[in-house]
Amino acid sequence: MKKPRRVYKIIKILLIFFLIIIVLYALFQYVCAPVYDFPQKQKFSGNRIYNPYQNCNSGAWKKAVFHLHSKSWGGIANGAGSDQQIFDRYQYLGYDVVTLSNYQKINHAKYPVQQEYIANYEHGFGIKKNHHINISASSVLAFDFMFPQTLSNKQFIINLLRTRTKVLALAHPDWNGAVSANDIKQLCNYDLLEIQSNYRNSVNLWDTALSAGAAVFLLVDDDGHDINNPNVVGRCLTMVNTNETSQVSVIDALKTGKTIGVAVGSIENESFETKKVNIGQLPVLNYLYLAYDTIKLSVSKKASEIQFIGQQGQVLKTVNNTSKTSYIFKHKDTYVRTQITFADGSVYYLNPLIRYNGKAFAEYQPTLNVVITVLKNAIFIILLIVIIGFNLRRKPKKQG
Repeated sequence: MKKPRRVYKIIKILLIFFLIIIVLYALFQYVCAPVYDFPQKQKFSGNRIYNPYQNCNSGAWKKAVFHLHSKSWGGIANGAGSDQQIFDRYQYLGYDVVTLSNYQKINHAKYPVQQEYIANYEHGFGIKKNHHINISASSVLAFDFMFPQTLSNKQFIINLLRTRTKVLALAHPDWNGAVSANDIKQLCNYDLLEIQSNYRNSVNLWDTALSAGAAVFLLVDDDGHDINNPNVVGRCLTMVNTNETSQVSVIDALKTGKTIGVAVGSIENESFETKKVNIGQLPVLNYLYLAYDTIKLSVSKKASEIQFIGQQGQVLKTVNNTSKTSYIFKHKDTYVRTQITFADGSVYYLNPLIRYNGKAFAEYQPTLNVVITVLKNAIFIILLIVIIGFNLRRKPKKQG
């Protein structure tokens, strides 16, 4: 009978140990972590209009994917397929830029078609899936908050990641309620929003961010975890306008908005041969330029619908069955983005044209609330002292 009692005692000790760790982790997250004051953002304004596509070359559109998983961490992480299998598949489909974004790990494999290697990884392991894509990352942040995150928790992680990467994107923000509409109005210090993937459409949050005055551009990705599944491969991509696939050129295009998000029209379980043909025949944005206050747009194939969308996601104008159209940028318009739907079901999301002062967008930074942060830390320390003191003063039970 002694052996089962010993096993029971060990299990009990381990459970108590893990419970203590969980409690301390929760206390640190909700009591000890920094608290921020967030700036009041202003709607875009100014007498100039920023057009990310003004000098784009219609022959320089490159197909890219930045959110993609191969087998890693010994198969524990969610990813099926070797690096080489993934590269072979996307090369067959005609992609120009492929960067692997394994969880908490920079993969150093280089896509052979690409001019230069670009380091990348997906950060985040909390239960609410507050994940981030770190493009051109210098190192991995090994820390995250496990439990549902407060607004300040989310900003704290963003700030830590910002120092380690050149392009920071919020991944699938609308998934599992990771980022709310209120959050996206206030969060600062990131570059891109993943507005579409195989798992979530977050365009509504994008319009909320833009309407608040945050100049963030788009990212659209497969977020594929199984290279052999045609339903998650080659369905969502980002077109990057660059003559080269060097790291500097790709990063510049992402940060300045010379990109198009594409949800590729497809059917369930279609063959990769069919997928290759469809991706190879995707339309091209010929031009989108400003003539004084008029947006003029042309695509290489007739679109079934073209929408111009503005503040709060309001549809400003819709035209049908055309490859060319225009829209007058009105004085009340703060930003105007274009959404194009083609007959095969493909949807093109274009970055917004934005009102500004002609020099730079307003930059918003949260400030640390020192008083509340110090006060909460003091409470955390007092609680620890009380708990430790209580346990030290407990008298051992008398032996019968």
